[in-house]
This record gives sequence, structure tokens and C-alpha cells, in this order.
Amino acid sequence: MSPFQPGQSGNPAGKPKGTLNRTGKRACEMILEALDQLGGVNWLVKMANKQPAVFGSLLGRVLPRDVHIEGEMAMSYEKMLEQWERSKQTDAPPPNQAGA
Repeated sequence: MSPFQPGQSGNPAGKPKGTLNRTGKRACEMILEALDQLGGVNWLVKMANKQPAVFGSLLGRVLPRDVHIEGEMAMSYEKMLEQWERSKQTDAPPPNQAGA
């Protein structure tokens, strides 16, 4: 017989949502180390240009689903997508300035 009622534990506050266990934390550290050895941001940019669908899938997994933005954006989301699509058609690298 357990000393706790069903649905209760000895730690009512519990572990915060999204907290990684030791194995998950170590896996993240190893992935970041490998990324650093591959070239970091430059490598990610190359992969995004070579395999945009795979890169988009990666973004869908690592970026938060809900984002709250305060203030004014220098570029609208639609304009950013339009420029990115245009850059793919011309094989030019995507613009890196928010106001471009």
C-alpha cells in the first residue's frame, strides 16, 4: 500500500515540464559538439540550401510551436517567405538583412 493518494506523489511540484533527464541532456550536448565540429552555422546554411525540406523538418522539431513577439518586426513573415522563395529560384543566397 502506497502512502500517497492516486495522482499524488511525494513531490507535488514535480519536475518542470520539458526538463531533460541525464541521458537526454548528454545527447543534446553531444549533438551540439558534433555541430560545432562540422562548422556550426555555416554547415547548417549549406544543408538548408542543399536539402531545404530536411532543414524545414528540423526547424519544425526544434523551434517552439507558439511564439509571442512584442514590438514591431523589421520584416513581415510573408515578405521573408517571399524573399526566401525568390532566392531559391535564382540560386542566390537568402538575404541576411531584416530590412532588405
